[in-house]
Amino acid sequence: MARIGTRYLAKDEPEEQLTLQVRPNVMFEAGMAFGVDPKRTILVELGKTRDISDMAGMNAVRIDNTVAKRQLLASRLKTAGCDTHYEDQIDWHSAGDFEKANLPPDEPKNMYFPLIPV
Repeated sequence: MARIGTRYLAKDEPEEQLTLQVRPNVMFEAGMAFGVDPKRTILVELGKTRDISDMAGMNAVRIDNTVAKRQLLASRLKTAGCDTHYEDQIDWHSAGDFEKANLPPDEPKNMYFPLIPV
C-alpha cells in the first residue's frame, strides 16, 4: 500500500488514498529483465495496482480468470520465444485462481475464522 506524501499533494490530488502498489524488489527485477532483453520480457499484472508511468506501453498483460486473458498471455509467451505447448490442451484455461489477487491486503481478522457466539 502506498500514497503520495501529503506535503507533495496538489489540490484535489486523487492519490491521497492508499492504493495497492507493486513491491520495490519486483520492480527492480522487472527493470533488470527489461535491461537484459526487453523483447522477451512480459509483465504479468494481477489485480488492480497503482500504474507505473515509466512502464506504460511496455509488454504487459493484466491477467484474470478468463480464457481470453490466459490465451493472450500464452500468445505473448510464444511471441517472446518461449517453448510453449498449449495448442492441444485446455486444462490451463481454468487452472489456478487469479481473482484472489483482488482481495484487499488488510482483511478483517475474523474473515476466515468468524466468531461463534457462545
